[in-house]
Amino acid sequence: STIALRLIAGGNYGDLKIDSLNLKMPNSNFEFTGNVKNLNNPSEIFFDITGNNIVISPHDTRLNLPGLPIPDYSYLGEVRIPSLKYKGTPERFDTDFDIRTSAGNASGNAYFDLTYNEIRYKGDVSATNFNIGKIVKDKELESSITGNFKVDAMGFDYRTARGKLNYNISRTKFLGFNIAKSDGVLNFNRGDIGLNITLNS
Repeated sequence: STIALRLIAGGNYGDLKIDSLNLKMPNSNFEFTGNVKNLNNPSEIFFDITGNNIVISPHDTRLNLPGLPIPDYSYLGEVRIPSLKYKGTPERFDTDFDIRTSAGNASGNAYFDLTYNEIRYKGDVSATNFNIGKIVKDKELESSITGNFKVDAMGFDYRTARGKLNYNISRTKFLGFNIAKSDGVLNFNRGDIGLNITLNS
């Protein structure tokens, strides 16, 4: 296995400018530019990074990064990320993304805040042929979802999560249903849910 790294950067540990970071593996490619602040104070580290033409092969990550606890995602095949932006700290950040996999594509923007007991998040995401079942390896959730989703919420456990989801989907298959078109609003609050939706199958 061959790994090639090319890095062009300048500045200091408090404010490092990355003009070019290119990491190549046999079947993977990572290209980044941007700025990293506070490397000399890891608890205050801040990223403003842009990635382009990223290709991630599960074979490469398993072979070349054996010591890291990276989940086995070989069933998803090669992951392509034409563009990615990350701005913030590891615990509070904004991201713009365009991700393409054998389980469907997703693009949009999102904000995450991990500093609370329950994760706060909001986002505006478009999905194409998104297969939840393939991602979580559950045949009962096999799907092909195409649509737009806007969420502002806290928590992922349905028993404690609260927030709001707006959606608009078309040409979608989910839980055995064929949905020609559906849109609506879901309000959820600690196990209670309010629905205002329309659906055509």
